[in-house]
Amino acid sequence: VLPDDDPGAHAGIPVFKPTYDEFKDFDVYMERVAPWGQRSSIVKIIPPQEWVDAVRLVDARAMSQLQIRSPIEQQMLGKNGVFVQRNIERNRNRPLSVREWFNKCAHDDFKTPDPRQGDRTVDRDSKDARAWQRERAAAVKAEKSAKRAAALKRKQERDAKKAEEKKNAEGAKDSSSFRSPPAGQVGGEDDIPALENSSHTSHSDGEPIATPEGTPPAERGAKRDMEEKLPPVDPFYETVDFKKDWLPAGATQDDFTVAGCSNIEKRFWKSIGMARSSWYGADLAGSLFADPKTPWNVAHLPNLLQRLKGKLPGVNTPYLYFGMWRAAFSWHVEDMDLFSINYIHFGAPKFWYAVPQAEAERFETVTRSYFPNDANTCDQFMRHKSCTLSPTKLAQEGIRVNKLVQHQNEFVITFPRGYHAGFNMGFNCAESVNFALPYWLEIGKRAKACTCVNFSVRIDVDRLLQSPEPEPEEASKPKRKRKSTDSTTTTPRQPRVRRRRTEASSVAPSGPPTEADAAEVKTEAPAPVKIVLRIPQPPGPRQPEAKSGITREAPKPPCILCPSLATDDLAPVYQPSDAIRALSSTPAVNAHVSCAIAVPEVYTEEIDMGDGNTAVYIRGLDDIGKDRWKLKCSHCVDKRSALTGTKIQCTKGKCVRAFHIPCARNHPQVSYWAGEKLVDGKPTFAVELLCPSHNPDVVQMKKRKAQDELHRKVMGLKSGATVKIKLKGGASIEATLVSVDEASSTVLVQYADG
Repeated sequence: VLPDDDPGAHAGIPVFKPTYDEFKDFDVYMERVAPWGQRSSIVKIIPPQEWVDAVRLVDARAMSQLQIRSPIEQQMLGKNGVFVQRNIERNRNRPLSVREWFNKCAHDDFKTPDPRQGDRTVDRDSKDARAWQRERAAAVKAEKSAKRAAALKRKQERDAKKAEEKKNAEGAKDSSSFRSPPAGQVGGEDDIPALENSSHTSHSDGEPIATPEGTPPAERGAKRDMEEKLPPVDPFYETVDFKKDWLPAGATQDDFTVAGCSNIEKRFWKSIGMARSSWYGADLAGSLFADPKTPWNVAHLPNLLQRLKGKLPGVNTPYLYFGMWRAAFSWHVEDMDLFSINYIHFGAPKFWYAVPQAEAERFETVTRSYFPNDANTCDQFMRHKSCTLSPTKLAQEGIRVNKLVQHQNEFVITFPRGYHAGFNMGFNCAESVNFALPYWLEIGKRAKACTCVNFSVRIDVDRLLQSPEPEPEEASKPKRKRKSTDSTTTTPRQPRVRRRRTEASSVAPSGPPTEADAAEVKTEAPAPVKIVLRIPQPPGPRQPEAKSGITREAPKPPCILCPSLATDDLAPVYQPSDAIRALSSTPAVNAHVSCAIAVPEVYTEEIDMGDGNTAVYIRGLDDIGKDRWKLKCSHCVDKRSALTGTKIQCTKGKCVRAFHIPCARNHPQVSYWAGEKLVDGKPTFAVELLCPSHNPDVVQMKKRKAQDELHRKVMGLKSGATVKIKLKGGASIEATLVSVDEASSTVLVQYADG
């Protein structure tokens, strides 16, 4: 289907299977597929098999050192296909290893659903369910037996190899002890020593004695010393197969068909907001590609963003994403309306949704109607990745959503202004980055940035178009100074071992040179080592650094009591002290009247201006205690915003949850009220805030959900099924189901004794 024949993308999301010659040039091929992506919002590209076979990932040691820092727990708040995604950072002080993440994804709550199971609603004690459970248990048992047999076989092979090596070593030692000395040589201290049994020699491991061409003995010795000093690698990383071991018991990758993935999609929307919150190891700076010269290496894509001097993770340097079952990404477009590329290295598929470009404006109108508070706070709220609408809900509004399943070793490209969302079907690892094609320049000039958070991205397109300045001659000379590294990066790196440098070992390390070693490779033969005492010079005037094309906008909230950017309802603070001025982000110290009246220590007062007019001022800020300033808002996503301004706590008992006043008003599950009520017959001003745990409406909604879920399960039972009845004391009794009366919400059962 040609792009002009289907401008509304009614045929679905395009899928391309290029040959290697078509695929090898990233920028050329992207220009070819762009006409389709500009209409469908996203496309999928299945790379040729020869490219997949040639891709090299980082080794087991580097994978074992990778850390998943601050994964987010995703809480979905809402109902009936309309949800707000709230992210909570976990494990801030102790990052997770890939092995720990893999084990967490194997938990019953987070493991990949079996695509063959379908949407089963029968009772677990029914005949069909028991038969399926027996089949599943048998498959799991067979798989474990096969793994144990394979492990036993490997152990026997290792033991046999060690025994043979020991026998050969003893034979060599015995033969050397009976060897006659050459003629004219006196035995004793000049005897030929026996060959030592070393695991690093070719005599012990069966390798040929000849060494690879171009590998000096000194280099082999240095490499051997480094390997001996490194700690052993966790055997898990040497034995695990990330491309297969995530599969459900007895399932294969071929089982993830269109029908199988559709069954998993149904389970996702049935469990969203009700099941245990999933975690997402998102936004981890780094790459798993080992060779920078590999075509379509996500970390080294030829595009316009390479002209930027600054490096911004996720924009012009890649992010890694470790997913699990139900870990989702809500509806959004990319920062600055850039392109993005997503590649799954290994693991379970991703399920994608996309809105065709022709329906983008109507989609924005619909989302504003469902999330009015977010839309009023920020006109770019769809860049927050916090608003989720189900395809069914969008279809009711006349918005058509296309679907796509991305498997491992496949690319998904998103295009400017292309709204997309999705979820993960289980353990996987994907790599993603933004990029820009030439025709994006005009789009980038018109793109808007979010101003309600302090980590929004803005790219100066005009600066991007300027030709890069030539580097000074001194900067191009090789330097011996080690480059500083960012301690927060998660890019897998080989550990560095410090060793003494001698003339015999002053050779370049084996393997392809890295970027950090590029300057070392270009240097001439090493000169004799000199010890030079360098006296530090007094610091001179610092030269201003060239401005990067990437800037981060830090919005300045006009209210000293909250991070809201709303300018209405503002009033000046009366004669603010120096301490209060220091807390204000603007020269004029103002506050919202609605915020002031809710804080117990603060009040409003009409001040006579002396000209016959009065003005409303905010007073009492100096009386606010330090503890109130230090409270953390439970609704703010941004850490800095959560600590900005003052908060009020839930008024139920001793609940410690706190909110900014605007956050409390906008939170869909928080009850906030401020006004006068009668106390002992007298009107008294009062403030009431109930968090989601103490809001009676939310509590009732959760009870109704639990009742609806129980009703659904009971109605799915069949007559004659064995059920368990839980008594008040906690014990349970088995019985046989006779009938279900939906009108009276009762069931008739028969006990075993009749």
